[in-house]
Amino acid sequence: MSTQDDSWQVKWQFLINQIGTLIAKKGMKIVLMNVEAMRNTKKQFDKYMKTCQSVKDKYEIVVSTGLPGEERIFWPSQDVQFYIRDGDERNHATGNSQVIQEVLNTSKEPINTDVPDMDFWKYDKLTFHLDTFNYVDESKLFEEDFKLNLPQLLKKYQYQQTNEFEAKDNWYLLKFLFIGSYFQNLEGFGDLIGGIPKGLKIKCSCGDIIDLRWTLKGILEFPEYNHKHEYYLSISETCENCGIIICIYRERAVDTDAFFIPMRMFANFLDPSWNYSLKNMDLVAGWHDMFKRAASKDMERFQKLYSQDIIKFGTFLQGTEQNF
Repeated sequence: MSTQDDSWQVKWQFLINQIGTLIAKKGMKIVLMNVEAMRNTKKQFDKYMKTCQSVKDKYEIVVSTGLPGEERIFWPSQDVQFYIRDGDERNHATGNSQVIQEVLNTSKEPINTDVPDMDFWKYDKLTFHLDTFNYVDESKLFEEDFKLNLPQLLKKYQYQQTNEFEAKDNWYLLKFLFIGSYFQNLEGFGDLIGGIPKGLKIKCSCGDIIDLRWTLKGILEFPEYNHKHEYYLSISETCENCGIIICIYRERAVDTDAFFIPMRMFANFLDPSWNYSLKNMDLVAGWHDMFKRAASKDMERFQKLYSQDIIKFGTFLQGTEQNF
């Protein structure tokens, strides 16, 4: 970790203190172990577990590991790992989302998460939906005596009210958008998240009702334009009947006029006047920028996992480059 910026030490100490407090509530003591860093994540995990196994009944082990430019804090019994990265002000974590929020409870802010990662979007049975439904009368939200009746909403709707995105042949572009974004885990942040009542499930096309796996806020930044696109994702568990995972996209402001323009080609049913397709040059330029955001995350891994999608998009760009 860089010695030029000591802010990581403050973050590290904060996380350790928070974890220690939670462990103390269980009547146990935190034992902090430093483990030699390994680049191979599987071997690193095996080493963590071997280190912790022998004393798990007496102590709650928390493991700290330093890599060049990164410090990791692993809480094995809760399946949680935090990352503190040099030069990155954002917090990162993977694992049990409920525990992550408990650790960061005093900050009152969502934590950035590394899940879903680049591998997740490769799943071949991902289905993409759109949610623009108003579950609550927005005009009443700011009334002084307004109270959200969550049980009533859950009984009324049961699952999110969605439509499947159109233009399925171009769904691979949605993966570019999501890979290029970073996410904040919103589990535990209120009963109405992005206008969606907390606890709603997701309905699969086969008719099964599926539990929610992640509630996320996505942020896609375009520094060169001083712009960022913010949205929400609800991602289901895997449907036990058909193996599908449903990813539901929702604009931060459910307003047709403000709908993110590159997404309109997938949601023409919202406004028939749009009639957008990938042949629209403004859309092509927008998706090209999102492609670059995704590739910049990890060029080598992105090329390995999405080579066919890259070729498909590249072939299309070659055929339209005369229009730029």
